[in-house]
Amino acid sequence: MMIKKGSRGFVTLATGRMEFFMMARNLLRSYRFFSKEPLPFAIICDKENKFTEQFDDVVLLPGAKHSYLDKLSIINLAPYEKTIFIDSDCLAYRDLNDLWEVFKDAPPFSSLGSVLPFSSDYGWFKREDVGIFSDKVKFHIAFHGGIYYIERLNPALGTFSGTVSYVSEHFQEFRFRMFKKPTDEAVFSLAMAVHGFSPMMGLLDFVCFLPMVQSVEADIRNGALTFDWVHRQTGQSQRYEDVYLLHWGHQGKLWLFFKQTFTLVAESEGLWRAFRESFYIFRIKGVYKKLIPYWLKRVVYLMK
Repeated sequence: MMIKKGSRGFVTLATGRMEFFMMARNLLRSYRFFSKEPLPFAIICDKENKFTEQFDDVVLLPGAKHSYLDKLSIINLAPYEKTIFIDSDCLAYRDLNDLWEVFKDAPPFSSLGSVLPFSSDYGWFKREDVGIFSDKVKFHIAFHGGIYYIERLNPALGTFSGTVSYVSEHFQEFRFRMFKKPTDEAVFSLAMAVHGFSPMMGLLDFVCFLPMVQSVEADIRNGALTFDWVHRQTGQSQRYEDVYLLHWGHQGKLWLFFKQTFTLVAESEGLWRAFRESFYIFRIKGVYKKLIPYWLKRVVYLMK
């Protein structure tokens, strides 16, 4: 796909199971539901199907691995000059176009997170654990892997991509604090630290990552998302309101995520569509025990 100079837009990724494609389409729905002036939204995928039809651009990924390796491809396949990548298992609660202001001074590749001194107990690696890069890393780093910013036409992105490939291919030569197996966060974090590509601050103001929060209040109909986060060292709790993204993370609080996606589809495309899609995507043991009473409540509400 030819990269048009000056273009900007969003992209997500779906490969393998159809559930990922359906979640990607729900992300697209939520973005357009809240955006006053929606920008192009693309999908990187291993095949075209009925779920990809609503995206503005479809970028095929040849030889998809159906693993974290597919996510590394966003560096070279992001379809716009300036692209914001969002994981498919996310839902928007406000206008995501506000993220462009966050990334306006970002390096060619960035995310939402923190730059940390080497003396910090946080961060995903120690200087002595990154082998040939020990004298090249400029800081410790920790960030959220559900959002990335990419500038395709920036020459520095090419050398960064080479470092990403090397770290991915030689992953076992390095040691990461939270990642024993290869992940995009581990690979990108080391490459970003080597090239001095810092993340942008404000992570918790923008993303509610369900596996890491204490309590969540979500109402996608009204664009309301609030959560409590507990500092792991001090034990102090802090509340974040008017958050932009709910990130499921493929674990925990499945029922909350289901209710939000069901409501989104019902509000944007009708109750029948919501029924059909919910049967398809959440074929997980235990969920349907709660579906019937919830559906009945939704029918009563929508008939008022």
